[in-house]
Amino acid sequence: MDNDQMKKIGFERVQEVMKHRWVPEILMCIGSGKGRYSEILSKYPFLSKTELNRKLALLKKYRVIDKSDKHMHHPYRLMDFGEDLLKLIEFIGEVGSKYV
Repeated sequence: MDNDQMKKIGFERVQEVMKHRWVPEILMCIGSGKGRYSEILSKYPFLSKTELNRKLALLKKYRVIDKSDKHMHHPYRLMDFGEDLLKLIEFIGEVGSKYV
């Protein structure tokens, strides 16, 4: 597989994760150290438990986040892919704020 094909596959993977509503907010919440289910849910009052469960399952499936039973205070944490996506979200926010 050549470099262009790898980039295309990588872009499609990022797009597949980021196209879902609430994903950026959930990643920002976990990235800020609020990795408990209840913390995520309380931060976004319009996010239902069902929808949060769906999004957490999606993020685990794509290995964006991981859940650890050892860390009761912050069971959800960003994996490497999640850290990179969070940087991307922050960069997009910075670019957007230049043009408001």
